[in-house]
Amino acid sequence: MSMGGEDAGPTPYELLLSSIGQCTALTVRIYADRKQIPVEHIKVTLEHEKVKSEDGWWIDSITSKLHLEGPDLTEEDKKKLFQMAGMCPVKKSVTSGKMEIISSLE
Repeated sequence: MSMGGEDAGPTPYELLLSSIGQCTALTVRIYADRKQIPVEHIKVTLEHEKVKSEDGWWIDSITSKLHLEGPDLTEEDKKKLFQMAGMCPVKKSVTSGKMEIISSLE
């Protein structure tokens, strides 16, 4: 169905992934700065797909990859930053199973 656009904008799922990715990178950056961890570059790559669960239901699956760079970054630093990436508030809201959306018609 044509709506008059050129399909140049992001899809709803691309916007969701963007929100999760930006929040993840910001969470990692804030923690690294506070703890003076020498990370110079943070890249978060996310992919969304529909997959069939073991019980036959289709579910949304998001794969997240965290890439960290810094000449003095240790493996211990990377592990801690990876752990902190999981603390992103947007990711936690989406995966908690406790999000509520209240809709109304006006």
